Amino acid sequence: MRRTILTLLLAVVATVGASAQTLTLDDIYIRDPYIMPVEKEGVYYMYASSPTTENGQTYGGMMAYKSRDLKTWEGPVRVFDVPRDNWITGTVWAPEVHKYKGKYYLFGTLNSDIKWKATQEGHPAFQHRATQIFWSKSPEGPFLPFENKHPHTPLGDMCLDGTLWVEDGVPYMIYCHEWVEMGDGTMELVELKKDLFFLRMQHATNQLDNPVKISLVKKDIARVQTIIRESTHAVEGAEIKITLTFGVVCDSSLEPHELIKKADDNLYYGKTHGKNVVISSIKKS
Repeated sequence: MRRTILTLLLAVVATVGASAQTLTLDDIYIRDPYIMPVEKEGVYYMYASSPTTENGQTYGGMMAYKSRDLKTWEGPVRVFDVPRDNWITGTVWAPEVHKYKGKYYLFGTLNSDIKWKATQEGHPAFQHRATQIFWSKSPEGPFLPFENKHPHTPLGDMCLDGTLWVEDGVPYMIYCHEWVEMGDGTMELVELKKDLFFLRMQHATNQLDNPVKISLVKKDIARVQTIIRESTHAVEGAEIKITLTFGVVCDSSLEPHELIKKADDNLYYGKTHGKNVVISSIKKS
């Protein structure tokens, strides 16, 4: 009986030892790795993109290795999966993790295959790409989205490789404005709120010093509506007509995600009250 128990104990120890895998850098292949030291633990964490596939769809994610000497590493452990209801859910590029005010923040560039805006000749397709911030109480995750699940770089821009910079107590995200859109890429920044929840409005747009007149916006929209309404479109062998409804908001007191929500509300109001209309909300400062 004692011999049997001893054999079982040895088997358990062997199993536990096998699960605690030790790797060297020769065993690990990562593009754009990021290493963060956690002094209190005496440990370095190395983060890497790690997508998964479900029902033929690729979703972004991230795993982490940890080490005490930067030579041998344990892991990996899964620390992040893109929420399935996030604004986009594709692969994560160049993930970074920063400790800030007692929490850990993941800066990840999210990708999609959603094509929009005109593609420039000789350039790849213009797709949704942006840096989004997620948070956790632990360097090993799980990293969670903020409530709105939107990007922290300007929504209409193609952006990547965001990183955290704090100066005079003010947090910023420095990022690349993609050459695919710009022709010659640029380095830009947005000022973040103190909790990194979102960016401050004056840095989220380029329109504060040169405000857009709402009348001009509505005039442009009306021109687009006329072109679309007077055109005929072939769909599966049938010719159909299309109309467009727009929701417009002009309110400098709102954060970007609040503007999007309000414009969306205006859009759906228009769709249920006549269609082919422009519903606008204007707050004069």
